[in-house]
Amino acid sequence: MLSAVSEIRCSRFSVSRNDKAKNVFPTHFNRLNLKQGTPDMITFPTNFVPDQLDVLHVGCGPDSFIGNSGWRPNYLATGLYDLNWLCASTNLAHNEQMRQNLHIPTKRCSTRFAGLAKRALKRNGHTVIMITTPTDNHAKLICQAAELGAKYVVCDKPLVTSAAEMSQVKQAVDDSGTRLFLTYNHVYCAPIFEIRQRIAAIGVETIETFFFQEWLNKDQGSLRQLWRTKSPLCGPLDIASHVEHMQSFCLGSPMTRVTRAHLGTGGFYPNIYTNGDFDVEFYSGASGKIRFDQALPGHLDDIGVVVQLKNGQWLMWRLELGVDNLWVSKVATPDRDKLEHWTRHMRGSDSFDKGVNATFNAAPAGHQDGWGTEWQYLFTGIAGAIYADLELDLGFRDNAPPILSIPVPGYEAAKQTAQFIEAIVISHEQRSGSAVNLSEISV
Repeated sequence: MLSAVSEIRCSRFSVSRNDKAKNVFPTHFNRLNLKQGTPDMITFPTNFVPDQLDVLHVGCGPDSFIGNSGWRPNYLATGLYDLNWLCASTNLAHNEQMRQNLHIPTKRCSTRFAGLAKRALKRNGHTVIMITTPTDNHAKLICQAAELGAKYVVCDKPLVTSAAEMSQVKQAVDDSGTRLFLTYNHVYCAPIFEIRQRIAAIGVETIETFFFQEWLNKDQGSLRQLWRTKSPLCGPLDIASHVEHMQSFCLGSPMTRVTRAHLGTGGFYPNIYTNGDFDVEFYSGASGKIRFDQALPGHLDDIGVVVQLKNGQWLMWRLELGVDNLWVSKVATPDRDKLEHWTRHMRGSDSFDKGVNATFNAAPAGHQDGWGTEWQYLFTGIAGAIYADLELDLGFRDNAPPILSIPVPGYEAAKQTAQFIEAIVISHEQRSGSAVNLSEISV
């Protein structure tokens, strides 16, 4: 069980310790290592035994793709978390199946979140609540956790389905002092971090982020469709939120305004917004374009960024072309039309250099999504923030990968996403696509 140690004074990944400090990471551990050639795995020294963070995971039943592929294997792989409490499903049979699979004691497993969380927090006041339920359950669970005194809640994106729910969550966490973390995993990869670095150094002329899938265009009635299609804002909540955050991350600036918005329907669901494109502005003065489509045939998980820098150079990252590949134009060119052909001819093009010129190492993609390393960096960053809160030593010293120096997505990121989604709906439905300031959306 983790306990706070007052003798240690910690500022993010930089710690001074005195002789009285106990129950912390060993002093010899000073860096996070990626084992090259082993996909999707962060490895620690063999003599590294962390004082792990106690975890209660809610919403990781046998049908939970994100909970059981993105989250659980990767937060456990960091060695920084200990899964001790389980509310996998409200279905008794599913809950019991997962309890047995994960070897959780019966008394630490329940279909009733509030009662289980109360017991967990009574035993360890720093238990981390991890939420991977469908989005329409997030606000209720976060508010319950806050009311029970949870100090740390990690939730899948987006945090909420509306600005009204965001207001409820804000009230609850303000009253309790609960700290929220949001899992926007795609920004934790080398090319995206490199794009952010180049924009900061050179400046940006144009930026476009996009996310295309075909999930709502086939396999009607599948489980991955059922929970998404509960809301008419299916596409904006599920994938537009990803590229909204990614664009803000790359620019290093919060979004301030949706200047134009169009939402459309498609696939099997004529009453659900499955696609859209938007023009947006940021506090830094930059402007950008966002596109998404969740019913576009031929696209499995196609997310990317296209940037023109102030020096005329083009950058492009696209997941379908390899998670670890950043494409950089060899010569500056203002020819935006050429970008339409990049996705078809990138591999054989002699106009662009392929490769990661990043400031930290990225493991090769182990599968199409390349999720493992991204998720492990994200959950390591969250653990670092919690350990800093508790004045404990995560052990990185000055040799942490630079990507772990960025702020972990939290309340402000969740607030911006809620305002963005509300703004695009208002623009499309009430203002004929015209501008909406995010400041107009009260949360």
